[in-house]
Amino acid sequence: EGAAAAGADAARASLMPRVELDWRQPRGARNNIFGPFFPQGSVNPISGPLLDRSSIGESVWGSGGGLAVTWELFDFGARRAGVDLAERRREGARAQAVETEFEAETAAGERFLTVAAAEQNVRSAIAAVERLEIFAREVEALVASELRPGADSSRTAIKLAIARNGLIEARRDEALARVALAEALGLAGQVIAID
Repeated sequence: EGAAAAGADAARASLMPRVELDWRQPRGARNNIFGPFFPQGSVNPISGPLLDRSSIGESVWGSGGGLAVTWELFDFGARRAGVDLAERRREGARAQAVETEFEAETAAGERFLTVAAAEQNVRSAIAAVERLEIFAREVEALVASELRPGADSSRTAIKLAIARNGLIEARRDEALARVALAEALGLAGQVIAID
């Protein structure tokens, strides 16, 4: 967005006149050209006067100054169109920044809800394991009393093992959801707890 704003400012500056001001004071001796100037738009280089004496110690000071104002009055709308284009690019960059911010906020909100759902899945899996542990103890007591067949104990142990695996998977999913939320918030590597 900053680059687009700078481009719009530069395009607006092209509508203004350009002013150059130069002032120079060179010193020359007999063995070189007096009044050397580097080429500029406002001061034309000229050679200095001829010295009467041939002394190497003789020197002369020169001076020159200039002012140039340039302004393109007629461009048939090209510069104004450039300014308008730069302004549209600036507005587009601003809209893109707002869209990107909205997408980041939406992703963070979605990951927050994913963490909340994962926490509930863990609670549900814990409750399922606890319920099956109680049920397994009852079945074992009934099998020990020979009121139920031994196969019921095996079936209950299998169901309990499946529930424990589900709890492990739910905790893994919760941890991954927390990592994704931390990344979405720009806090990667930190432990995130939701309220």
